[in-house]
Amino acid sequence: MSENVLSVDHSADHSHHANQPHLKRVLGRWDLVLLFVVAVFNLNVVPSIAANGGVTVWLWIISLLLFFWPQGIAVIELAHRYPGEGGVYLWAKEVFGDFHGFLSGWCYWTNNMLYVPTVMLYFVGVSVFVLGPGHQSLADNKAFALAASLLLLILLVVLNIVGLGVGKWVNNLGAIGTGVAAVVLIGLGLIVWLRYGTTVTAADFRIPANPDSRSAAHLAGRRGLGRRPLWCFVYRNDAHASRRSQQA
Repeated sequence: MSENVLSVDHSADHSHHANQPHLKRVLGRWDLVLLFVVAVFNLNVVPSIAANGGVTVWLWIISLLLFFWPQGIAVIELAHRYPGEGGVYLWAKEVFGDFHGFLSGWCYWTNNMLYVPTVMLYFVGVSVFVLGPGHQSLADNKAFALAASLLLLILLVVLNIVGLGVGKWVNNLGAIGTGVAAVVLIGLGLIVWLRYGTTVTAADFRIPANPDSRSAAHLAGRRGLGRRPLWCFVYRNDAHASRRSQQA
């Protein structure tokens, strides 16, 4: 009799949990890999990194050992220990309490509130340069930048409301585009190296960097070309700054 009661209770608990609302797991392993690529792999900083020479390679290694690997280990451990929905909000709530969970979620939300408009303006600013010289003046048009950014934001919101199974392709296409651009840049670098050689020497990788080094990237940085990232093409608030970037 007691076994029947336990069986009924177990079935009731199972059906109760099954009927609770939950998010569908539509992201596969490759979706997560592409999401990580589009979130971390940033080609915008390549000019500024190249301008600082080979010494930045050591900074990459340090950041890999002291930040990315520990972060990955922490995320894996916390995801296994607290497998529920919520991510960093859930982890902070379970370990430190409701207030810290709220604070973690609030900080994450406010960060996105400032980050997303910046990405929208960046995308619009770069897009007008892709369209050709005849459309570059739109980068200084505030009304166009505002309207295009809002339309793009609305499109992204609608795609994610439809479902993550559709919205994930925004990240996937962005990661694929980033990979294609990276391959093109590496290929061009190899072509230039094979045809014209390189001025980069072992001295460029010394710590501290050799101040007498005169590599191409170093000289480009001295002239203000290498240290200017792709953000120089983003929408400018004043025409003077835009003219200066075009003259450079």
